[in-house]
Amino acid sequence: MVKGDPTYLGPVSASPQICATELLDLAKVTARDVVYDLGCGDGRVVITAARERGARGVGVELDDKAVLKAKESVEREGVRDLVDILHKDVFEVDISKATVVFMYLLPTGNKSVGQKLLAECRPGTRVVTYIFKMDPSWVPYLDKVQPVSTSTSIDTTAMSKLHLYRIPEPPSAANESTNCVGSPSKATPPKMGAVSRTGVWKRNADAHNPSSFWTPKRVVWAGAVGLLLMVIGRTT
Repeated sequence: MVKGDPTYLGPVSASPQICATELLDLAKVTARDVVYDLGCGDGRVVITAARERGARGVGVELDDKAVLKAKESVEREGVRDLVDILHKDVFEVDISKATVVFMYLLPTGNKSVGQKLLAECRPGTRVVTYIFKMDPSWVPYLDKVQPVSTSTSIDTTAMSKLHLYRIPEPPSAANESTNCVGSPSKATPPKMGAVSRTGVWKRNADAHNPSSFWTPKRVVWAGAVGLLLMVIGRTT
């Protein structure tokens, strides 16, 4: 995937190690969890989850060099029994077994992958993004925002944040109400995006259109700020 490709998720860049550590507490990761990192880079997030919490980890990465580095790190850290690194396109991987998903992607990448998350992940699955939020249709699913200081000399917390979301319950027949004469009537459908029982992404016509928020200028600005924080994180 390259820039200009609608499936482009962002450049290869490792998350600061402090993010890998703090997201474990934010998402309350335990040995019972299965942590996926979509665009895992050198694999540090899933490796940290395995090493510090005993969680199973799956890193998904398309870049050849990053995959090689991630696999070497898995061997070096002795977590081969808990961590798998998949050399695949994110959109080709089944993520239905994930209980925690981490993403450090550009806003356009979050938007594209967000539809896959809602279609495949189980209700209650925790989704954590670094720096960039999910698109505006995910606002109802946002649980917590945690600033992360990635530098000892510069305050980066204005943009350097972890965002915790939870996959919502799908519309259910159990939510059907009964009218005054005893006949069932369908509950009012949600205004925001939701996942049907068949796993199809749905959004009502009156739902907020996230594309109206991410204008080309805003995407360029957000990408520039994100890349700056990546550089700061690498030098600290």
